[in-house]
Amino acid sequence: MDNNQNEKGNFWWGVLGFFIPLAGLILYLMWKDTRKGDAKKAGIGAIVGFAASLVVPIIISGVFYLVIWPSIQSSLVDQTCKTYGTEYKAVRTEIGNTDQYNWCCCKDGSTNCSKDNPSCIIVVDEDNE
Repeated sequence: MDNNQNEKGNFWWGVLGFFIPLAGLILYLMWKDTRKGDAKKAGIGAIVGFAASLVVPIIISGVFYLVIWPSIQSSLVDQTCKTYGTEYKAVRTEIGNTDQYNWCCCKDGSTNCSKDNPSCIIVVDEDNE
């Protein structure tokens, strides 16, 4: 390998470090004095790969919790309401000024999801869990 290539480092050591951060760290520690360019690429790949392994699951969890889970929950309650009859529809009602809410199966277009409403059946009661 020529000296110029050794100073720049090989791109593929960075790729290896990204996908296997421990290997990138080991290569960096082994080569930091002799193959500085390759060591730098492997070390940067390891740092970026490790950071990505922390950040990507957080992003995926956030997307699931904020976008996918509400849709799944709504579908589950809809299916539950259909077991009471075709006239029942899923209704979500917030409890006061909190982040909690109740899911009800209501008929006749009612949207008042409370224990006092005979047209609604509470399916998920966050207030009492």
